[in-house]
Formats: sequence, structure tokens, C-alpha cells
Amino acid sequence: MFMLLLAKHTTMAQTIAANPNSLVERRLVAILDGQEREMIFTNNMRFHSDMQYICLMFLTRGAAYEKSLKKSSEAMVFCMQIMKTKYGINTAKRRGGQSLDEKVITIPRIAATFPNITVDLFHKGFGRSIYSIELAFPNRKLPRAFFSPMMIALLPKLQGAPFAAMVLLSVMTDDILNQMGTKTNIEQIYSFALASYNSTVQTERIKIKLCAMWGIVERPGNCRNRKM
Repeated sequence: MFMLLLAKHTTMAQTIAANPNSLVERRLVAILDGQEREMIFTNNMRFHSDMQYICLMFLTRGAAYEKSLKKSSEAMVFCMQIMKTKYGINTAKRRGGQSLDEKVITIPRIAATFPNITVDLFHKGFGRSIYSIELAFPNRKLPRAFFSPMMIALLPKLQGAPFAAMVLLSVMTDDILNQMGTKTNIEQIYSFALASYNSTVQTERIKIKLCAMWGIVERPGNCRNRKM
């Protein structure tokens, strides 16, 4: 998925270089760190900036593209449509249980490809959990990053790593998402969680560095919340 996205970005950059009139841009006013700032949003920004925006879109707007358009400002719709066109994002609504080819680009897949960006944005307060964080682990003050659905892919393989707690959060999420339908089999949830935990999307060194930054692990190497 990473290489596919990078190829899309490169193609757009080459197109704009060959035909400057294909550049699309718009001045926007955004609230950053409590301050109003002007920014220019284009279809020729840095790859990392694009991925940050799409991950932010996933956290704050969800995966239901058409639904999110209806509750977004004109400026937000403009930005979302630029990203959809640039990366060929599939926004069609899927039926439950319907699988997609591995080359199909979707907003959730982009967020999962860059869990470091998604988790960091969530940790900083963007987006919200679909369940009560306070009720998940009463009387425990845990880092917000811990409750990001992408966190398990960044959990380092250290002594006392809270893998079981991550599986529990996955079950809680599934219970809420499937309140009116068939809940996912616990073996399937566990298998998916284990696959995410064994992900090589980041090296162990980077995972430890990120989790230390978010307060999930303490150097020299044991997980902070190992007694959960």
C-alpha cells in the first residue's frame, strides 16, 4: 500500500511539473494550537503532509465518505476531494463481509498503513474513541494513544506488553460496531490482533521510541502499564 500511494504521489508531481495549469490550490484558515493560521492546501504538497491529512480525515470524519461530506465545511470538502482524486481513493460503501482487492485504496487502509501518524494524532486529541475510555479501565490513568485502534501495530515486543488489553479493546470496539448485527468471532478478533501485533510496518526500535514518547513504555525496556 505504501509503494502504491507513493507512486500516485509521484505521478501527480510529474503531471504538475509537465503542466503547471493542473495545479489546484486554495487558501484556508485553520485553528492550530488554539491559534488561527492561514495555510495553502494544494494537490502538490509533500507526501507526508498528504498522509497526515488523510489520517486526520479518518479520525475526525470516519470512513463513510459521502456521510462525512454532508457534515463538512466547503473548505473541508474541497480538501477531501483533492485527496480522493490524487490517490484514487475508493469511497464506495461496502456490504458487510465484502472483501476488497489488496490494491484498492481506502481511507481506513491509508490510516492503517501509517499507524504512527494515526496514533500520534489521536494521542494529541484528534478524533474520539467509540467507547468510554474511563469505563474501559476504571481508576487507571492511561495515555490516550493506548486507546487508538492502530496502537496494537506499534506495540513493541517487550516484557509485560499489554497485548491482552489490546485484544479486550478490540472486542469492545466490535461489540459497539456490531450492536445490531452479528458480532465477530473472538478467534477472528484474536487472529487479527496478533497479525497487527506482529506487523513489521515499523522496526522494534521505532516502536519503542514512539511508545516512550506517548508514555506507554519506560526505558530501558519494560512496558509502563504491564500490571493491567
